Amino acid sequence: MTMTKKTYKVSGIHCSSCPLVIEGELEDIGAKARCNYASQMLEVEYDEAKLDEQKIRSAVKSAGYELTA
Repeated sequence: MTMTKKTYKVSGIHCSSCPLVIEGELEDIGAKARCNYASQMLEVEYDEAKLDEQKIRSAVKSAGYELTA
């Protein structure tokens, strides 16, 4: 199992509970996530055999946020 770790900037975070929502969405699809409210950065670790960047972007978007970089 090859784990990939990527960091993204997230737009749409406006309060301290937003990162919890994002982390929850990503954990539901099998990724480990850590989102920081102050920096609006998201660190995601996932198995490339099960997930790809498009699925991660989709999960974040379904929670109401956008990955910007």
